[in-house]
Amino acid sequence: MAPRREPRWREPFQRALAAYGEDRFDEAVDALNSALVLSPRNNLIHQQLGVVLHKQGRAAAALASFRRAEELRPDSIIQICNVGIALRDLGRFDEAAQQFEKACRLAPDNAKNHFRWGLALMKGMRPAEALTQFQRALELEPGHAEAALSLALCHLATEDFEQGWTAYEARFQHRDSISDPSPEKRWNGDPIEGTLVVGAEQGIGDMIQFIRFAQEAGRRCGKLVVQASDDLAPLIRRVAGVNTVVRRNTAPRQFEAFIPILSLPGVLGVGGKVQASESPYIHAPQEEIEAAETLLRPLGDLYKIGIVWAGNAKHVDDSNRSVPFTAFLELLAVQRIALVSLQQGPRSGELQASGVGAMISDLGASLENFARTAALIEQLDLVITCDTSVAHLAGAMGKPVWILLAYSADWRWLVGREDSPWYPSARLFRQDRPGDWAGVMQRVVTALKEIR
Repeated sequence: MAPRREPRWREPFQRALAAYGEDRFDEAVDALNSALVLSPRNNLIHQQLGVVLHKQGRAAAALASFRRAEELRPDSIIQICNVGIALRDLGRFDEAAQQFEKACRLAPDNAKNHFRWGLALMKGMRPAEALTQFQRALELEPGHAEAALSLALCHLATEDFEQGWTAYEARFQHRDSISDPSPEKRWNGDPIEGTLVVGAEQGIGDMIQFIRFAQEAGRRCGKLVVQASDDLAPLIRRVAGVNTVVRRNTAPRQFEAFIPILSLPGVLGVGGKVQASESPYIHAPQEEIEAAETLLRPLGDLYKIGIVWAGNAKHVDDSNRSVPFTAFLELLAVQRIALVSLQQGPRSGELQASGVGAMISDLGASLENFARTAALIEQLDLVITCDTSVAHLAGAMGKPVWILLAYSADWRWLVGREDSPWYPSARLFRQDRPGDWAGVMQRVVTALKEIR
C-alpha cells in the first residue's frame, strides 16, 4: 500500500511554525500566505496567520484572519476569543465584549473568558457591568490575580472607594510593585509613637496623587519618612506631615512600621473622602519660582499655557493615553496666547520637527527635576496635558489644568465626569470614541476661546 501523501499546504505551514518559533515573523507570514494559496479554506492556517500578525502588532490584519477562521469554525471558542482579542486591541470594546459573551455562553465555567469579557467591558468604560464578570472569574478561579486587581479597579472607577481600597491590595498578587523591607511591620493605621515609612510604588503621578495622605498619616506617628525618587524628593519634603525623605527602595535603619503609599487611604479609613489634605498640597520652592519668572518674562502679558502631549514611553498604556503632538497645533488658532512646552523625554523632539518650533516656547530641557517643573507651572495661567505626571502635579498645586483623556481612561479619572474629586482645579476632556484626539482638541479650542 502506497504511503499517504501529505497535503501540499503542510510543507509551507511547517516552515511557518519553525520561523514563528524563532521570532522570524515576516518569514512566517509569507509561508502562511503560501499555504493559504494551496488551501484557502483551511481554518488552521487562518488561525496561525492571525496569531503571527497579532504578535507583530498588526491587529487589523489579525482580525481579518481570525474572522475567516471563525467563519470556518463558528463553534470554536478559540476562534471566537481570537476575534474578541483583536477587536479589543483595535479599541472596538463593545464588539469585543460581544465575542467574549458568546464564548462564555458556550463554556460558562471558563474563568479566563469571563475575565476577558470583563476586561472588554472595563476598557469600554462599563465598569459596573465588568464587575460581574470579574467576580465570576474569581468564583471559578479564586487565585486569578488579574481578575482580582481588575475587580478593585472597577470599584474605584465607580467611586465605591469603601470596597475599592481594600480590594486594591490585590495588586501585590499581580506584580511586585514595591520593595517591602519588613512585611511584619506593615502598618494598620493605628497611632504609633515611632517612625512610619511610606513606600514609593508605581509611577511619579501615583506618588503625587497619594502623597496628599501624608498629613493624616503624620498625625498618627512620631515621625513620617517617605521614599521618593531624586527628582521628586524636593517637592515631597515640602508636603505637610512629611519629616524626612529617603531614596526609593531604601529605609532608615530603625523604624517601627511600613506601608506602601497607595495603601494609605485604606488604612486611614478615608472611604469616599479622597481629599485627605488641604489643596493645594504641593508647593514649588521660592528660589525656583524666581528662575521660572525669568524664563517666562519674554512672553509678557500673553495668556501662558503649558502643554504636554506624551507621558512615559515605558508605561504599559502609553500608546493609548499619549496624544500626537500635531493635535496641539490646533491651539494656535486661539489669539493672545503663548504655548510653553513642558514636554520631556524622547518625544520632546517632535516640537522642532514639526516646522513651527519658533511658535512654541520649548522649556522642557530646563526642567531638570519636578521642583523646577512645579515652579514653571506656578507661573503659568493654564496647563493642558495628557494623562501624565504633569497633570497630577498641576492638580496638586491647585493650578488650572485641562487633562486630555483617552476613551479608555485610567480608573482614577472615574467614569463620565468632566471634573475630578482628586483635583478641584482640573477639567477633564474625554474622547467620545477610541482614538479621537481631533474631537477632544476641538472641544479644548472652543473652551479656550470662551475664556479668552
